[in-house]
Amino acid sequence: MILLYSILGFRDFNKRNEIVEKIIHSKYFQNGKEELKEDNSLKLFESKEQNLWFFSSNLRIYIVLDDVTYEKLFLQYSAPTDNFIKSIKIDLPGIHGKGVNKFFIVKGEDELGFYYSLNKYPTREELTNGLNCIIEQAKLH
Repeated sequence: MILLYSILGFRDFNKRNEIVEKIIHSKYFQNGKEELKEDNSLKLFESKEQNLWFFSSNLRIYIVLDDVTYEKLFLQYSAPTDNFIKSIKIDLPGIHGKGVNKFFIVKGEDELGFYYSLNKYPTREELTNGLNCIIEQAKLH
């Protein structure tokens, strides 16, 4: 952690197992039907203050924002895994600043936007392949 953040009282980033616990205790998680493991996740975005995580259970996807300037995690989005990849669109690389891009989840007329790091996923295909891989891996458990 950056010394200034520590002085300001900011917390450290949550570990994957802590994020899984948050998801399991959310109103969306279906105990008894749903299974979620730490390794069914991707870190989509990383900065000094924020991490954006994608998790997939055998039934649902979850997008979680871990912002050290806030005390708690934010469950930004949850939806069934079926047809999730078909519901996203990805901007042209690099239009949101150096090293950052945005993907959108389209639901009817609404769009929810999430940043991801281009150094982790430089092409649309790498991002969608990574998301698909995590979803398919979770369905196998």
